[in-house]
Amino acid sequence: MDSHEIVNRIMHQRRQRFPSKVPGLGANMSAACRVDGRQLRVAFASAAPGCAAQLVAGVLDHSVRRHLDVTWTVIPTLPGESELAAALRARAFLQEEGQRMMALAGPLVVAPTPQVTIAPIRGLQAMRSYEYGSRGAFFDDPQPAPDVVERRAHERLRELESGWCRYFAAQVAGRPVGGCYYTQYEIVPTIMGVYTIPAAQRQGVASALLAYVVGELLASGQHVSCLYVRHGNPAERLYAHLGFLPLFDEYTFSRASLDEHL
Repeated sequence: MDSHEIVNRIMHQRRQRFPSKVPGLGANMSAACRVDGRQLRVAFASAAPGCAAQLVAGVLDHSVRRHLDVTWTVIPTLPGESELAAALRARAFLQEEGQRMMALAGPLVVAPTPQVTIAPIRGLQAMRSYEYGSRGAFFDDPQPAPDVVERRAHERLRELESGWCRYFAAQVAGRPVGGCYYTQYEIVPTIMGVYTIPAAQRQGVASALLAYVVGELLASGQHVSCLYVRHGNPAERLYAHLGFLPLFDEYTFSRASLDEHL
């Protein structure tokens, strides 16, 4: 697997999602962006060594004058981004998330788990079950409000019906125990949201899910699969054991700019 080539493909597609540039920045610095409602989304920013603080100040000045909050994605290994995380924290940005992108080329072979069955999700009821499990796993919310589950289940079903994502559920003895999905709009399909309910952990559920999804992607002609894992998640060790290799780390920072007086 040529990791460098895969990263280049991913970054090329992502850059298309930030078609504008923050104006008025100084020499030797730039920041790609787009505006979503009241959010200024910044990515692929670059500053010469020692200029990260000046770059962040320039973006904040732009956002304050337009009454926009800021969400900023940082990939420290990209040119010009290595000093950005520290500069953002110094200006009261909060790190919302840190994730690692990993990739696998070819098939995923795991030990047989006949007690675990995997099937694509096709209807609303199955999507509700998926969402209950997902919220328990990712939001530490084992008893989410029914209206929250219903709203998100309908959103996910629309993603499925629109062809944006494919969702999968794992069962043991006919009982939902886990799930995941993959994106179909990425140039390299990305597996996301892998979870197993606590009562079914260490039974091979996540491995069976990943093997099923990777097999489906291979059958469709996609020979490379990617996935995200949060920093500190013990699942990263499992993914590495299964053959997924790290590509890059990504951090999301945010802050409300209206309380800043420059």
